[in-house]
Amino acid sequence: MEVLDGMSFSSPLVSVAHERTPCTEAALLSGRLDAMITQDPGHLVRSAIPKLRALRDNRDTLTSQEKIRVEILLPTNL
Repeated sequence: MEVLDGMSFSSPLVSVAHERTPCTEAALLSGRLDAMITQDPGHLVRSAIPKLRALRDNRDTLTSQEKIRVEILLPTNL
């Protein structure tokens, strides 16, 4: 964010970050970011374990369980 803070642009800049951290959350709340795209890291891990077990055992996995939800956070829904 510090890099963008020191720059000027001829037209409005839309800024989107990936991953929810204390820094990106503060930037979203202060208006320095317009949106944030994030995923639940716990869900990623819980999905990875059965996938790795299936690969180890040479089995298929359930495609429906491999879908990881993506969230788009705006200042209004944080």
